[in-house]
Amino acid sequence: RRFQVVLRRLANANKVDWTQLAQDSGYYDQAHLIREFNHFTGFSPQKFLKNLEKGDDLYLFDSADQTHFHAAQRQSA
Repeated sequence: RRFQVVLRRLANANKVDWTQLAQDSGYYDQAHLIREFNHFTGFSPQKFLKNLEKGDDLYLFDSADQTHFHAAQRQSA
């Protein structure tokens, strides 16, 4: 659930404060968030965002939720 919160926030974020995102999403610290991010997606958070910026579609599946990311869905600031 905690990670799904992160993904939803990333879908609408233009600039990411990883420390604040980790804290707001219930992680112990930024390192904890990054470890889970790598585990669940296979990407570092930075690589994940770079793939979105290139226009790649990324699909992440969870038993209760399917999250689809596309650069066009991200809001610009």
